[in-house]
Amino acid sequence: FPSHDRRFEKDIRTIEKPLEMIKKTKGRVYKMKEFGDKRYGFIAQEVKEVEPVLTGTYKHGDEDYLSVDMQGYIPILVEGMKEQQQQLEDQRKLIAQQQEVIEKLMAKLG
Repeated sequence: FPSHDRRFEKDIRTIEKPLEMIKKTKGRVYKMKEFGDKRYGFIAQEVKEVEPVLTGTYKHGDEDYLSVDMQGYIPILVEGMKEQQQQLEDQRKLIAQQQEVIEKLMAKLG
């Protein structure tokens, strides 16, 4: 099944407040009970509280378990980085404006 092709999608919009989502999500380090190896990731129950769309349910034996759509985090991270970049650029402009004001004031004083 082709995915991510615009022809299969509707109601397309940019992710809102990606940094908020990122800040609410906790990256975890843990050991798998079955294997004992160290892993990095998210706890599905915690992710579900932040953004339920990023979780799914699967059956293992007689029980239902939650999983995390790790690929679904990529667009959130990309938009979050872009939001941070905009904040940095805004701060640079503000600093440049403030520096200009300081230099003008120093010229008047000196």
